[in-house]
Amino acid sequence: MFETMAIEIEQLLARLTGVNDKMAEYTHSAGVPSLNAALMHTLQRHRDILQDYTHEFHKTKANFMAIRERENLMGSVRKDIESYKSGSGVNNRRTELFLKEHDHLRNSDRLIEETISIAMATKENMTSQRGMLKSIHSKMNTLARPLSRRQQPDTKDQP
Repeated sequence: MFETMAIEIEQLLARLTGVNDKMAEYTHSAGVPSLNAALMHTLQRHRDILQDYTHEFHKTKANFMAIRERENLMGSVRKDIESYKSGSGVNNRRTELFLKEHDHLRNSDRLIEETISIAMATKENMTSQRGMLKSIHSKMNTLARPLSRRQQPDTKDQP
């Protein structure tokens, strides 16, 4: 629709240019008794108007084309966003699977870190318990030595 209107306006501008050229030929022809200032002013005014129309048309056409290009670009971006949101695209399915796999890996990493932390805490507790058991064992040995001496029969008293 825009293209047909632009072509039509360009044709009208070309016809107006032709009319202005014929007016200029008429003012320069030998049949005109004298160049009237009003006639020259009118011709110049028509040329200025044609130039303004042509300038405005090209400016409007360029603006319209820029807007159309922007809308096409934004439309394709919107379409991509909608297809991404709808999840109908194959790439969206792949992306979804990669994101799920990434989440699984993060969860596995977190569980491994927790397991290592538990193992380290267990090692520290076992080391602490070992130290306490050694201490208890040495105290028990210290207490048991005098008792074991009392229970042993004297070898001097026996024949």
